[in-house]
Amino acid sequence: MNPRKLKGKNVRWIEIDIPVYLGDNPYKNLPMLFDDEESLIIKVDLATGIIRNWHYKEDVRLFFKVSDEGNYRFYDENHDLVEAFHGYVPNKLLPPPDGYDDYIRLHISREGKITNWYEHITLENFYEYI
Repeated sequence: MNPRKLKGKNVRWIEIDIPVYLGDNPYKNLPMLFDDEESLIIKVDLATGIIRNWHYKEDVRLFFKVSDEGNYRFYDENHDLVEAFHGYVPNKLLPPPDGYDDYIRLHISREGKITNWYEHITLENFYEYI
């Protein structure tokens, strides 16, 4: 099994679309990170952990409780949609690993690299959902 294949297609990108409650978020002073006041949407290269089209020029640390409200879309190298998934935070794909179930914690450099991204990404935990 290819660790980065879904439905027989290679997957290069994940788009993370998670709810954001700015009133409770310590990063509410960074509105340019959010598409509106309800969600954060970023597209991440699975191999490198680099966010596509990152424009914020400071290091950012994000910590969100997502529960089962997140949307995760997988794209191939041409940015064509391969699969979409709605539900729980995908542990072993998005930091932090095991034990945080409902949370996403991202440390993003000013260059748009998620510095706590995993070195060896696999999509195996998604096979049970799709």
